[in-house]
Amino acid sequence: MEEPDSRISASAGSTLDLLAPTIFHELWWLEIATSGRYCLAEVREQAKVVGRLPYYPYKRMLGRSVIGLPPLTHFLGPAIAELAGKPNMGFFRRLEITKKLLRQLPKTSACYVKCHRDVTDVLAFQCEGFRAGVQFTHEVHPQAPELIWHNLRRSTRNRIRRAGETHVVTSGDDPAEFMRFYARTIALRKGQNNYMDIQVHSDLIGACLQRSRGRIYQAKQRDGRNVGAIFCAWDNVSSYYLMTCQEPTAHSGVTSLLVWEAINEAIRRNLIFDFDGVASEAGARSASNFTAIVSPRYTATRESACRRVLRATTSVFSHKNFFY
Repeated sequence: MEEPDSRISASAGSTLDLLAPTIFHELWWLEIATSGRYCLAEVREQAKVVGRLPYYPYKRMLGRSVIGLPPLTHFLGPAIAELAGKPNMGFFRRLEITKKLLRQLPKTSACYVKCHRDVTDVLAFQCEGFRAGVQFTHEVHPQAPELIWHNLRRSTRNRIRRAGETHVVTSGDDPAEFMRFYARTIALRKGQNNYMDIQVHSDLIGACLQRSRGRIYQAKQRDGRNVGAIFCAWDNVSSYYLMTCQEPTAHSGVTSLLVWEAINEAIRRNLIFDFDGVASEAGARSASNFTAIVSPRYTATRESACRRVLRATTSVFSHKNFFY
């Protein structure tokens, strides 16, 4: 594991690019998202870095140590440099490199990793005692905009049209204002709480805007009032739909209008539009209005024995029908 003062700079060249498969792996992102508290596990062969695993250790209540995902960082996982040779030998080399990376992780109460799009299996994690899982995300792949429009659900097209008649989509340039609007709209929704670190999220959005790696999309009424906004960030492959907020009284098609604008920008940049994970049936139904393409994102979890017992006990006693 590299010490903080020996981390590779952002100008390290092509090796860094190969080992940063998503925007979330880039060191400037990790630096801001973790306030400089991220770590890097690395594997070297002949002085060349061939594997890298960024991770974020932090403390929870009662001093429990945890490795998890930093704020607004929805994917990480191991990054392996391009390996020469036959595919089957490449598989074994990736397996061994990943296992070496995982063995560098410190002992913690829990460790959770959600892998990026290039990780097609988590066999190495299973070899190291992790429990494998999978989550899903919807994707819109680059193609003619009129074809994508045709494949939208009719109700979605109608909502976008109606919202477009009374709203204009603009670009926001003030991350702090976006976060204030986000916090205000969350506060207006019953049963929802805002757990986001306002300052960290604002700094990440600002860094993306400065680097032309993201955009705030705003929906404004004719009177200039902002009633909805989303934020997307992108790397050289995908544009990620990271945040969304809308006033409860806004037109029902406002968010769809903003997403449609973001999809079109992704197409212009020849990027995949990634809905960045589906956490509920409602989210899946909403994303399916735009695309039927669903892709897996593999997860891996490793917990201490005490943590497993605590989680199992909590799960049992929280079930509403436990005593029946």
